[in-house]
Amino acid sequence: MLCLAMREAIPETGLLLRRVETSIEPYMRHLDQSGGAWPEGIGYWNYGMRYAFLYLMSHERATGREHPLLRRAATRQTLRFPLDFTPDGCAAGFGDVNRWTPLPFHFLAARRLRVGDVGERLREWLAREEAPQWLDNTWPPPRRPAGAAGPQPDPGRSLTTGGRTGWCCTRRAPPRRGTWPYAAARQPCRMRMPTSSASTMC
Repeated sequence: MLCLAMREAIPETGLLLRRVETSIEPYMRHLDQSGGAWPEGIGYWNYGMRYAFLYLMSHERATGREHPLLRRAATRQTLRFPLDFTPDGCAAGFGDVNRWTPLPFHFLAARRLRVGDVGERLREWLAREEAPQWLDNTWPPPRRPAGAAGPQPDPGRSLTTGGRTGWCCTRRAPPRRGTWPYAAARQPCRMRMPTSSASTMC
């Protein structure tokens, strides 16, 4: 991003930016194979995608041109991946870093790629606890008619697949007084799966 900022003043930045493009293209195109999911799990998704999206959106702002990697359907799909594997803020992922929280870049990417439902889900995720100060400036709360109810949790079972990574996230309806049980499991999985197949339970 420093090269983008200095590209008109320092000619050598052109060579470095070409190398960056050569490196980032296979990283993002891998999402085509996985259906937007990330095989290393939600923690490493946040680490890698943070820098990838910051670069791609900075490239657009610096050049005034749309970056081709942001046109791809899988690039939009990947914004849903960490949300699908942290239902109700409960990490049910896989990999050795099983935690995730929305970052500002995620909201900016949702706005840039025009996936408003992702922005709303991110806001709801953060609003479960004390929301960070930057949230309202990044994604304002939705305008609802007076007396309208907010989003309600799904009372039944649900199953979310992690693209073509071989993982899925499943959830059962909670008991009358209790919490939602979640699990990430290797596919093929069913709504009723043995405990031994679950990689993470909470």
